[in-house]
Amino acid sequence: MQGQQGAAEERCAQFRGTGFVRREVPFGHPQFGKALPCVCTRKAQRQRKAALLRELSRLDTLPRYRQATFEHFEVSVPGVAEAYTAALAFAEQPSE
Repeated sequence: MQGQQGAAEERCAQFRGTGFVRREVPFGHPQFGKALPCVCTRKAQRQRKAALLRELSRLDTLPRYRQATFEHFEVSVPGVAEAYTAALAFAEQPSE
C-alpha cells in the first residue's frame, strides 16, 4: 500500500496523491461533497484511453499505417474527403 501511495503522490503532489479534489460549492449544488478527478487523474485517464484505442485499432501492427501522415492521405477517393476533414480536426484537437 505504501508503494502505491508514494507513486500517487509523485504523480500528483498538488493534491497530495489523492487523485481527486472536492470543489467548494454550496450545499445543494450537484457537485457538493463529490470527489472529482484532479488534473493528473484526468490526464492519466486520457492517456489510458488513447493507449486502449491504439491497441484495439491494431493500426500499429499494419506496416502501411506505421508511417501514415495526413500529407500522404488520398482525399480524391470518393466519400473520403469528409472522413479526412474529421480525422484531421480530431488530430489537431482530440476530444475526451
